[in-house]
Amino acid sequence: MRHVLADSGVKLLLTHSDQLTGLPELADIQCLCIDRMNSETAS
Repeated sequence: MRHVLADSGVKLLLTHSDQLTGLPELADIQCLCIDRMNSETAS
């Protein structure tokens, strides 16, 4: 997974907070947990 994300050049990863523990450490990629978003974050 780390190679796929690094190779893609993605800068922002939308995910769910339950999935964070299964993701590799991603220094250059910002993770945004959709279950933690409020209406202010989404706009």
